[in-house]
Amino acid sequence: AFAASSGLGTPPGTGAGACGPDGGCLAAAAMVAHSGWEKVNPTNAVDQLPQPFRAINKILEDILQAVGERIGEIEGRRKSEEYEFGLPEARASKIIPVAGSVTCAHTEPRGLPRIAIGTSNGEVWLIDTRAQEVVSQRPAFTDEAAHCIALSSDGVYAQRPTPPGMMDPPPAPRAGTKLIASGRLSSRILVFDVRKEAYGVQMKPACAIQAPELEGATAAADGDTEEEAPLRPPAIEQLHVRGTNEGIWVLALMFDRTVRAYVCPLGAPEDTGAADGGAGTVGGAFAGAGDAPAPILEDEEEEAEEDAGQGEEDFAGAAQVKTPTFVIPLQGLAPMPGLPEPSLATLRLTAFAARAETRSIGFGTAAKQVPLLCVASSPDSNVVLGYSLPAPGPLVAAAGLDMEALLKLPLTPVGDLREPMQAQQLRAKRRWELPGRTTAAASSPDGCLFVAGGSKGSLALVDAPKGLSLRTMLPGHYAPVTAVGFHRSDVLVSAGEDSWIHHYSMKDNTLLIRYLCAPPPASPPVGGLVAAQTVALTLDAAGGLRLLDLKRQRKMARAVCSQAVGVSAAGVQGLAGGHESGG
Repeated sequence: AFAASSGLGTPPGTGAGACGPDGGCLAAAAMVAHSGWEKVNPTNAVDQLPQPFRAINKILEDILQAVGERIGEIEGRRKSEEYEFGLPEARASKIIPVAGSVTCAHTEPRGLPRIAIGTSNGEVWLIDTRAQEVVSQRPAFTDEAAHCIALSSDGVYAQRPTPPGMMDPPPAPRAGTKLIASGRLSSRILVFDVRKEAYGVQMKPACAIQAPELEGATAAADGDTEEEAPLRPPAIEQLHVRGTNEGIWVLALMFDRTVRAYVCPLGAPEDTGAADGGAGTVGGAFAGAGDAPAPILEDEEEEAEEDAGQGEEDFAGAAQVKTPTFVIPLQGLAPMPGLPEPSLATLRLTAFAARAETRSIGFGTAAKQVPLLCVASSPDSNVVLGYSLPAPGPLVAAAGLDMEALLKLPLTPVGDLREPMQAQQLRAKRRWELPGRTTAAASSPDGCLFVAGGSKGSLALVDAPKGLSLRTMLPGHYAPVTAVGFHRSDVLVSAGEDSWIHHYSMKDNTLLIRYLCAPPPASPPVGGLVAAQTVALTLDAAGGLRLLDLKRQRKMARAVCSQAVGVSAAGVQGLAGGHESGG
């Protein structure tokens, strides 16, 4: 069929007999091409509808096109990262059974890959996350559960004088790792020295700190039943540790609303001859976890079992510390004069020290002669208190000795500290009143920044090296801030009840990116967040765990527990290192 585009009618030569056996069709096609005719399919021809049907058809076509575009937009959103389309699942690569229940946990923010946990049976465990196994465990408390636990490996030994005949002073020995724990009922703080022996990593008694006893705690412990025991308040509510020169700061929040700051001596240095990670070094205790284990002799195995069977009795020959260096009464946290102080259970301590950020902090080379900063806050108050604890000074000889007598005095053994005769009382160096109640707090890995999140979504950024001075108020969330953390010291990560995750640049105090922690439309609030060097873990109110890529600022995976495991926000925050008594 042919249709003439020029409208001149039927071209000549297209009648009957034009397509004869002599090739008339070719001549007809040439004539059509020459005259401007166009070949079309008559089934594709559409008759124009008369009005008003033509307008109605146009309206229906526009509606269907708009619906199609909306459906494509919804499908695109469902396939976006916000709806977690294609987000992989991360399942547990190793499940470690624990006798009893985990009552506390802690890991160093910048230390070696290890986790310390305390159990309801009074045991302390040390887990190597690279080897994914328990490297050491031992009973610490009898007839009570472990309540607080902490790790510290950032203490340093002071530089020793140059011996006669040597040009340069000897290098300072490397400090070992210390595990500090306290029980649910007793007020005794036990400090273990983590060492690698021939038969594995062992926790040796290093120091015992005797804090004030809770009145009637012993008598109540003997007469109460198992159901009544958890109702008694613990003698030590929180435990925070930081390394310093020749010792380790141990801050204990006591039952009487005071913070007692003890200095635990480092003790004799470990064998520094095995610099390549051999026995006697903390690095060797974990760096060689994947190597072949050393042969275990029967006598050594029996000796290890005997050591593990002993509890607090092992500390009879260890160093004893009874007098704190400082006592801090936590008064003045009430939002207004005349209002009651926040309860002891709601108090939150954050201990940190401004120091150069370095990857060798796990080997104890980052602690300097800098003061320890302690910030107290509570979710029931908008008041934040800041304290500064001076570092232990060098040993001073007795007055009245001449030069010859001083030269004859023997050097103090490495790792020993003199216990103070009397504790000094400290007052708050800074006091802030924030716009809302303080619901979250954290410090940067280098100790130079402190951030406090409020109930109105605000974020207060504080500079530590400048004497705890308020730097700025960051644009926060639409709901209370529930958790904060740092990616190194350049990026601040915050989470709120609005289920949003914020990333802030600490260089110019600006918001980098924000995204939902859980898919919409009903995103549960975020309950906890713990940030490491490059990744972070969040926990929402629905029990969902998600891994965040802090370097690329996006969600990495959805963590899934293969078994029915109870996870709480306190447990997630306990791994952050800011609250060593986390459940």
